[in-house]
Amino acid sequence: MTTSRYAVILTPYALPHIGGVSSFVHNEATALREHSEWNCTVIAMNGGTTTTIIGRARSIPRFVLKAFFHLLEAKPDVVHAHSHWYALLPAALLKFLGSHFRLVFSFHTMPPANRFVRFRVLLETLLSKCDCVTYVSKALERKMSGELDVRTNRAILHPGVPVPELEGQGGTNWSGHAVVGFAGPLTWDGKALGVTVLLDAIRLVRTEHPGVKLLIAGSGKYEPLLRREAKVKGLEASVAFLGSVPSLAEFWRRISIYAHISFQEGLPLSLLEAMAAGKPVIATPVGGIPEAISDGENGILVEPDPNAVAQALRHLLGNPAKADKIGGLARLTVEERFSIRTLALDVSRVLGDLR
Repeated sequence: MTTSRYAVILTPYALPHIGGVSSFVHNEATALREHSEWNCTVIAMNGGTTTTIIGRARSIPRFVLKAFFHLLEAKPDVVHAHSHWYALLPAALLKFLGSHFRLVFSFHTMPPANRFVRFRVLLETLLSKCDCVTYVSKALERKMSGELDVRTNRAILHPGVPVPELEGQGGTNWSGHAVVGFAGPLTWDGKALGVTVLLDAIRLVRTEHPGVKLLIAGSGKYEPLLRREAKVKGLEASVAFLGSVPSLAEFWRRISIYAHISFQEGLPLSLLEAMAAGKPVIATPVGGIPEAISDGENGILVEPDPNAVAQALRHLLGNPAKADKIGGLARLTVEERFSIRTLALDVSRVLGDLR
């Protein structure tokens, strides 16, 4: 009989907060519960609505204390910390004090340069207590290996997403009234800049397809600025900001094309979710995106330029059969390489469950 093992997941974000980290953690917890012998608890600083999550700390000191004392009492087999230095801090402190458990840390995206410089020494010190450091893409590992001195085992831990039953292609139709979508946190400079490019592209496309709409799901410090920019560009009737959306299931049903235009990525969960929903995807070739998308086959890769994005949108709007084929191949890619089942196998391997 297989003995259940206990893992604690430490994260800065949990659903309903929209973003790759919160979605990754949700899917990881689901994968461990449904496809392995692991029990797990999630401790998040922001967000949290499920029974797997212990409270919402809302501040770094409270989060660190809450996590530290839970780990001290629970004595988990493994701790998996995500994304931010303070998610790693409580577990690393216990390791410094002599506690014995396997410690894994996952990078999701490249930290901003100013933050990276300030926390480099601290992060390298904390990482020295890890048994394994993972990255959501090969591209992220390559980029960060030149910035950080990581002297432990390293692994690629691609995200995994559910593959839903299809209920139709979504949007309205392919005669110029299609709905384009973007989902992600409007917090990072590189992501917000990508949305400005997408706004300019929609303005260009609208001259030929006046009924085209853009839905933006997500919130963050740049949301007010982007709302003002859409208004200045005369796009109020064409662009809708949905804010933080608890579930993206309805969002995927509503859109016809997913456009992930960004200057900063690891491997975005929203991109994989759009592919799983069978949506034709347009994306910039940054971070690990080219590891999931083969240009012209299961998606279209474009430079972060309004004219290039507009051209790709026009191509899909004018070729519905091609768009449907791309969406179908995108869904197949997720089924084969980025499913919850695949994530469960990969996470179990990294956490030390080598069944």
